[in-house]
Amino acid sequence: MWPSLQNFNAYAHLIKDARQVMACCDWLSGYNNRNEIKELFAAPDDLPVGDRQKVETEAGWILGLQLLGL
Repeated sequence: MWPSLQNFNAYAHLIKDARQVMACCDWLSGYNNRNEIKELFAAPDDLPVGDRQKVETEAGWILGLQLLGL
């Protein structure tokens, strides 16, 4: 997860990390409430088949990044 992907400045808290956590929780809750959370955990469409196992067992990917088109 990359907390800075969410608009955490909209949250009132003195601690930046706390604002990021609140923003991420709301973001994930929205996907969960719409029954769309599974797509966040899907592998990127452009990930070569040979790399998928390596990513799943060693590296991973940033949750939700492919939805932003980055």
